[in-house]
Amino acid sequence: MSLRQLSLAPATWLWLWLGLAAALVLGLGGIFDPAGALHGLLFAFLFCLAVPMGSCVLLLIHALTGGAWGEVLRPLLRRCAVLVPLFLLAFLPIALGARLIYPWAAASTAARWPDVATLYLNVPGFALRGIVILALWSLIAIATWRGRLAPLWAGLALAVYGVTVSIAAVDWSMSLAPHWTSSSYGALMAIGQIGEALAFAALARTGGRADAASADLAQLLLACLLGYVYLGFMQYLVIWSGNLPEKVAWYLPRLRHAWLAMIWGALVVGALAPFLILLRRSARCSNRETGIAGALVLAGFLLDRVWQTAPGFAGSDVWGFVVAPIALGGVLIGLALRLVEPQRDEVAGHV
Repeated sequence: MSLRQLSLAPATWLWLWLGLAAALVLGLGGIFDPAGALHGLLFAFLFCLAVPMGSCVLLLIHALTGGAWGEVLRPLLRRCAVLVPLFLLAFLPIALGARLIYPWAAASTAARWPDVATLYLNVPGFALRGIVILALWSLIAIATWRGRLAPLWAGLALAVYGVTVSIAAVDWSMSLAPHWTSSSYGALMAIGQIGEALAFAALARTGGRADAASADLAQLLLACLLGYVYLGFMQYLVIWSGNLPEKVAWYLPRLRHAWLAMIWGALVVGALAPFLILLRRSARCSNRETGIAGALVLAGFLLDRVWQTAPGFAGSDVWGFVVAPIALGGVLIGLALRLVEPQRDEVAGHV
């Protein structure tokens, strides 16, 4: 699959300039409202990182399993994967401004166990863990971009990812509510990253002809969608039926007013609609219909990520949640489809 076959390719420079303009607005807005800018940046960081990191995981999985889908998707997945190191730059403002984002960073007494928070949930430890995790992910991303990993190295890289994604889920997202815990949060982040990468790949292939990977991509997207919805619902069901106040408290503000409408919108737009589309065999063999399903899944993940993060930011302005994903998303799409040399896609060495 060459760059010209990607449906997003004609607008790559538009995406890039749009992202850079939004980044400038985000930086200027941060001067007057640093909390609003940082809240939006964290949301965009979590949402946008999923595509390149999910692409890395898919490349690692394909190194172990093989299949036509991986061969066809490899050029696009490699373009996305190589962008993971850029998120080290995006993480720096989050680490530096942690006290404006996380309650435990502003006061250790905000954590459920203050003694533990002073040892683990502290700003230097948070920053160090984040940098180490992103550095490891960047090494994995560069390795997958340089060529096909041998099964042994791919398996070891997946093991490293499995451990680090759980730590990242706790630090970056779950600790926004330091009194709340969930043992499935790391798995939700991992499945979400893979699902976003598959959805983006499906969207990028909308204008191309159906090939050997079309049905496989649709089925993988459907499997990730079902897995994410199932795990998220079971987390809610176990916590809600357990009736534990410190755990149920996380859901209470998210099941009221506009937040309830948002999660229902995420379920209908990002889960039910693509599920009904991908149920049909003809749709799974059509790049156009699979691409529509991919766009809906991405929209659903976007709403779900807002639903998870925004209620924890009481009084935060909405502008950051609008500008930040445009900034990060625009730059990433522009770089993924334009600035990475296409000729390297045709060269797949072995590590």
